[in-house]
Amino acid sequence: MKKLVMLFALIAVIGAVAGVLVACSNATTEQQLENVWRSHEKYTYKVEYKDAAGADVTGTYVNEITGYKSGSPVQVGASVLPSAGAGYLVTGTLNAGDTVIDTACYFELSKGNVFLVPVATYRKETKGGEVTFELNGSYDGTTLNYTGKDAGKDIKGSVSLSSPYYDNAQFHQTLRGVGGQMSGSFSFSFKLALVTPAEQSAITVTAAVSETVSVATGIADGDSVLSFDCYKTRISRSTTISGESQYLYYATAPIKCVVNDGGDTSIVTGDGAGWDLTNVLVKMEEPYKAADGSVAWVTYTLTDISL
Repeated sequence: MKKLVMLFALIAVIGAVAGVLVACSNATTEQQLENVWRSHEKYTYKVEYKDAAGADVTGTYVNEITGYKSGSPVQVGASVLPSAGAGYLVTGTLNAGDTVIDTACYFELSKGNVFLVPVATYRKETKGGEVTFELNGSYDGTTLNYTGKDAGKDIKGSVSLSSPYYDNAQFHQTLRGVGGQMSGSFSFSFKLALVTPAEQSAITVTAAVSETVSVATGIADGDSVLSFDCYKTRISRSTTISGESQYLYYATAPIKCVVNDGGDTSIVTGDGAGWDLTNVLVKMEEPYKAADGSVAWVTYTLTDISL
């Protein structure tokens, strides 16, 4: 499972780049990011992959977004921002076998004329109940400063970035903020500070839409499941571990949801009122090297939306 866990470390740190991802960014190359999030959004995914013996295994990934007012105390992993600027906390929890990966990033909604500015980031990897890696990071302009532990040993350092940059703990969610720029011809490069047990560096990542495809979810719709047209978005980096790219599938049209009297959330499939959710991440595919050296895939499929 070691190689699989490293994959999860890449998506969770790049946002998890095959295990747990949500994005923090400063701006696109063309214009500011849009604030597409509601005060609370929660997405649950079924995770499917093969273990070291080649057996099919399932897990879960939960991605949650919570808005905060200016001056609020915000818990970001093991640290507390005593009086944060207005913004959003984005968290992710991956459960896969005996591995749990928790990630978090807090962004202030705006600083000057820049939107979604990453302030603090966190990542913790637990295997068999034992913490194997933990990272606390804060952003000072275009520098990520971090401390933590790797296999029980203290780590400390900094990574210099250039704009535009994202936070690796949650970049896939921040990509939703490109709003109307997301299209069949969308292509955009950005920087990430990648800090994992295997690598500590600034990397260049490119997101490029290759086609529009229909993607089935795990959300029941009568005797079937809901499907959405999605932009298939290839995520590639200047250097790659697996030799393959990650793929993210964003809904081409807003997904409309309503909160029922009982507090649960329903998706509106026809005409009617509801909250429009922009560029919803419906599916993720992450490659990794299997025990026999072949390329295998971790797949995340949306199974629930809660507001």
